[in-house]
Amino acid sequence: MCGVCPVRCLPCAVCRGARGSGTPLRQFIFNKDLGALMVWVMRDYDSVEPIILSVPEHDEVSIADVAYMVAEAAGLPRERVRRGARESPPRPRFN
Repeated sequence: MCGVCPVRCLPCAVCRGARGSGTPLRQFIFNKDLGALMVWVMRDYDSVEPIILSVPEHDEVSIADVAYMVAEAAGLPRERVRRGARESPPRPRFN
């Protein structure tokens, strides 16, 4: 038992070994959605302009929020997710 969760559990990235503040934002897309977009591009996209298949920037989610979602889906209490003490370095923007 880890002292936070009332059940005996295996170590996982959500609750153990995580580093950083969890505040950096990331873009997530469901693989089937991305696959459907790629098929649409190959079949129907006729423009010569490049296309970016990405989640809009305003829909980015923090790493901590994703960890909370994983914990909730696993049936763990929200308190089970621990944030690290170190700040993560800023992520470079390429788009």
